[in-house]
Amino acid sequence: NKIIFEKINYKFLKIPHYHYPQKVKEKIYHINSTKKFYNRKCKKIENLKIPQGCNEFKLASGYYKFNNSPDWKKIFDDNEQTESLHRWNWLLYAITDNHKIDYEWGLTLVRSYLSEMSPISPGLASESYTVGERISNLCLFSRHFKKQWGEFPSEINDSIQDMLHYLSNNLEYFSGDLTGNHIVNNARALILGGYSINDNVYLDLGISILKNQLPKLIDKDGFMREGSSHYQFLFTRWILELCMISKEKKNESLLKIIEVYISKLLNACNFFLVKSQNNDLQMVLIGDVSPDCTPDWILDLPFSPLAQIYQKNYKKDLSGWAKLFSDFKDTNKVKVNNYQNTIIQNNRHWSRIEYKNLICIFHHEAFQNNDPIASHAHDDFLSFVLFHNGEEILIDTGRKDYGSSSKLFTSNSYHSTVTLNDKSAMYQRNKKIYY
Repeated sequence: NKIIFEKINYKFLKIPHYHYPQKVKEKIYHINSTKKFYNRKCKKIENLKIPQGCNEFKLASGYYKFNNSPDWKKIFDDNEQTESLHRWNWLLYAITDNHKIDYEWGLTLVRSYLSEMSPISPGLASESYTVGERISNLCLFSRHFKKQWGEFPSEINDSIQDMLHYLSNNLEYFSGDLTGNHIVNNARALILGGYSINDNVYLDLGISILKNQLPKLIDKDGFMREGSSHYQFLFTRWILELCMISKEKKNESLLKIIEVYISKLLNACNFFLVKSQNNDLQMVLIGDVSPDCTPDWILDLPFSPLAQIYQKNYKKDLSGWAKLFSDFKDTNKVKVNNYQNTIIQNNRHWSRIEYKNLICIFHHEAFQNNDPIASHAHDDFLSFVLFHNGEEILIDTGRKDYGSSSKLFTSNSYHSTVTLNDKSAMYQRNKKIYY
């Protein structure tokens, strides 16, 4: 009943700030008393033509190619493909995949989007997570090229302001333990956006969210509680980006909140890395795979300049997301466990066993209560993957997409586990039913 009510409230009732913590509510009230939401569009670009070779960008699945300008109102068969069009992660993919693009390329496409769609458009484009991704990816794109935060043209600045205001009033808080990683993504956008338009009210709101939620979402060993190896990397990415801006802006209060988790989060990421016979690293995929980025694109996260790894974990040729921050320098190194020589690693949710040329990784749970939580885990209690000489021989099929077929891929029949009358020992954590 809780989950049903949450979905009804989130989609239809929209009871304002229903589950916001009191301190967060107070900051929202201050924002609403001093600022207004205008939903300001950018001026339309006449005769927009993107040069050949730059007229495509990466979405959740494959590339979207266009002639003179993208069709921003295009609806794909898969909602995640449509949402990725509106999340602007293609800005960052373009940096790492296409050496022809520059700052003006990205800014031109952003202006085109904001002139046709507006900062907040109805439908999938207005979902809070998607709005937060737009803000964060634009700010990171700008920082990569300009080597500083902000200084957008005034009309784009106004649009960011409108997106921040909207996001502040549509944070992804839910009752009980149903608030998940999305709220941290919301906070990331408020902080990056707040700094980029030089507005501290959004920055303060984002910091307040992190202070309240991080202890609930990360366990004592640095594992995100939602049961997905890929989301472990994605979540750690967000925290590293926040660490970067806190150091570049010398924000000690923000750094103090997140710094205690960084080493442990990186340790947990390393837990899911396995070396192949030719010493290439691969990510063990258990649970959901986020449509925001491919596992390969974020694989080098533990070796990125933001992670500040010791030289023994140094990797010369970085790829994907890790390439975005080659200019970042920090003399404080973070110690990271090297699981390659470990016999066994135990956590309340995960175990890794290494014996000779075999590596086995288990997913399990610790019984606490029957309350559901936000989760990206599958129906995979005691499921495991097995590697022999770095090759996966007992696999986890992962999740093909978030469409109608996804229930099959998350079911116990698609995992190496035991069942009784086709029932698992434990359902997915968002159901939280034990036997």
